[in-house]
Amino acid sequence: MKNSSRFQPSKLLFAAAVALGGLFPAVVLGAPTVLDSAINPANGHTYYLLSNSDWTDAEAAAVAMGGHLATVRSLAENNWISSRWGVTNSIWIGYWDPVTGDGGGTQHAADFVWTSGEISSYTNWRPGQPDGDDYTYMYALNQTGYAGQWNDTANVTTLAGSEPPLHGVVEVGACTPHHATATAILYNTNFVVSATITDPGCGYTNAPQVLIQGGGGSGATATATIANGVVIAINIVTTGSGYTNAPQILIASPPFVPTVAINVSAVKVTQHLMIGVNYLLESSSNLVNWAAVGSTFTATNEYMVNEFEINQTGLYFRIQQMP
Repeated sequence: MKNSSRFQPSKLLFAAAVALGGLFPAVVLGAPTVLDSAINPANGHTYYLLSNSDWTDAEAAAVAMGGHLATVRSLAENNWISSRWGVTNSIWIGYWDPVTGDGGGTQHAADFVWTSGEISSYTNWRPGQPDGDDYTYMYALNQTGYAGQWNDTANVTTLAGSEPPLHGVVEVGACTPHHATATAILYNTNFVVSATITDPGCGYTNAPQVLIQGGGGSGATATATIANGVVIAINIVTTGSGYTNAPQILIASPPFVPTVAINVSAVKVTQHLMIGVNYLLESSSNLVNWAAVGSTFTATNEYMVNEFEINQTGLYFRIQQMP
């Protein structure tokens, strides 16, 4: 539907849920939170239903979770999303028009793109749409005549008339398992009261351990909540005290097989030589090609010890007697 409001860049991150036990007022960070999640069996991607928000905050939350607002590639995918979460919700999807001043006609329709960067020819516009706004939502299934179809609207949280509030649906594809990260938020520069997830990680099968360290204070503790393999909330259990700056939040990695890596940067070479005889020390990285290490020298001791950086020589050494 036609509306003049346009996209304003947002840097809001996905806010973690906070358990304060009533000690402090809740901290409102402005970002939507996760209400539900599911894996689409057709593509193996994980989808998350967000709390009510405008389109830009929903997309910012999706990016912070490692994805984007959902890309809809077929009628089957459209129906899967709408039947799961669109019964009584209007659903933001990742289709938007980034072009300013393109009107409300054919060019406007042609300028819509998916925030994921994917190219999909499928659309499900309500007849007569889009007509001038920049953000796409699915009609709730309780909207007779338009159920599951798409409409363009402004960057709003609620719609006119009887339409239900807007909720983003996030789509996250397969990812490489890695640990989540988060930043701490202080109250009155003293207590840790909440945390903002900056990377939800991937590959978790159990809630990871969370440690809060540094910041000049002590005593703060937290737990993590996971859903479909990612961290969706950091819950502050005890706020601690005495913090003068934000402490570091350490979130354990998902399960992995422990490994050991050995890196040798230097080697000590002991040479047993005959005093008064000329020698040339050579090195090689493959036991085939040999190069001199320094110049020919005359032994002044039966034992001579040298230390070399392997990246400047090689791992293997030999001594050559010279005339």
